[in-house]
Amino acid sequence: MIDVEIRGPVAKKEYDRVKKLFSTAGEGVVAEHQTVVSYTDRGFNNRAVRLEYKNGAGVLCIETGKTGDRKEIRTRLAHDSFSNAVCMLAELGYKKAAVSATEVFSCAYGGAFFSLYDPDGESYYYEAVISANGPDEAKEAKEKLEKLARKFKLPLWTPLHMLEFTRKLSETANSLYDYETDGAEYFKNKFGI
Repeated sequence: MIDVEIRGPVAKKEYDRVKKLFSTAGEGVVAEHQTVVSYTDRGFNNRAVRLEYKNGAGVLCIETGKTGDRKEIRTRLAHDSFSNAVCMLAELGYKKAAVSATEVFSCAYGGAFFSLYDPDGESYYYEAVISANGPDEAKEAKEKLEKLARKFKLPLWTPLHMLEFTRKLSETANSLYDYETDGAEYFKNKFGI
């Protein structure tokens, strides 16, 4: 499975318009709080390791490949096992991470899954994803996503712009986590997970 994704900025003045558009045009609209723990790379190229928690459920996620054309492996965590997952990743060498706690507004539309993020009340952005079963489907999915973005008047980031935004967000909205100093119970104590 290949997750084909696009992302882009949403101007603060456009956030309410896009949210309203998604809520009226989309299906399965959900507003939720999400905590994401994104671990540093440890030298592996094109790999992302993270823990996610939303709607009372935790997930371990590993992505490989280039931004916009990633393969994603996800596995649900057992109830109340977030701290154990943190310990397990620490034993594998993943001890430092960027932590984001954000409001997410999500819906399905036109075969794609859209999410609108509000990480700090200033840096709004969206993400749209379609899962594909191979390179040909991935190319079609990318074209479809770009067409939907144009329809909704949503700008697209290049991979470089996305990287720049992620770095900026890490410096301003995200907090840093270090297993050695913060311990495994950090997320339980701070976020109740």
